Amino acid sequence: KFVEPKQYMTHRNLDNDLKLRIRSHYEYQWKRTTIYDEEEILNSLPPFLRMDVACSMNLDLVKNVPVLAALGDDCMAMLVTKLKPLQLVPGEMVVKKGTVGHEMYFITEGILDVYMNDDDDMPKVSLQQGSYFGEPALLSTKPVKRSASIEARVFSQLESLSKVDFLIVAELFPDILQMLEEVSALTGEEKEVEDDHMEREVHIVFKAVKVIIEKLDKVSERLEKIEMRDKTP
Repeated sequence: KFVEPKQYMTHRNLDNDLKLRIRSHYEYQWKRTTIYDEEEILNSLPPFLRMDVACSMNLDLVKNVPVLAALGDDCMAMLVTKLKPLQLVPGEMVVKKGTVGHEMYFITEGILDVYMNDDDDMPKVSLQQGSYFGEPALLSTKPVKRSASIEARVFSQLESLSKVDFLIVAELFPDILQMLEEVSALTGEEKEVEDDHMEREVHIVFKAVKVIIEKLDKVSERLEKIEMRDKTP
């Protein structure tokens, strides 16, 4: 099974450290490989059945993120179908501080360590199954830089949601596109947060939650008015 990757590494004259990391990745992947092709099976199902299967496996991951849960059941169901599996070997970095983020991640297995600076010997915090990170990358139409580096401590399994896929789903829900535009406008008003990546990430999530709450309040007000009107003789 490892013949082609081995030939590739030799052809590209990769150093021993890279060869070891690639081999570890393939070995971990093979251990998790089943006798069936899950992606092929899911793709062969009708769209709504495929969505139901995806929701049964991963809907709780998305529901665990308040700003995504607030988008509604229909939107969450479609987001779940866009999740992509990602396998990490110990020491493999999934996010690097200062780089522009294009995905958010959900941890389904393993432990990941968060480092605030490149020269840190100890992680600031560790993330485990059920944790998520990187959502500010999805919640602004403007580029958002990562506020920390995150790497796997042990063999880990994640699900990722790309900004491209998030926007594909958002196109079907005008309210979400409006929310993204409002969040970008609000975060762009305060330039002092631009140089502090962590403060900017927190700022974006805060603004997104604020916009969603305001929209929900407006919906509640409309429902109350309708209810009062119906009760009026």
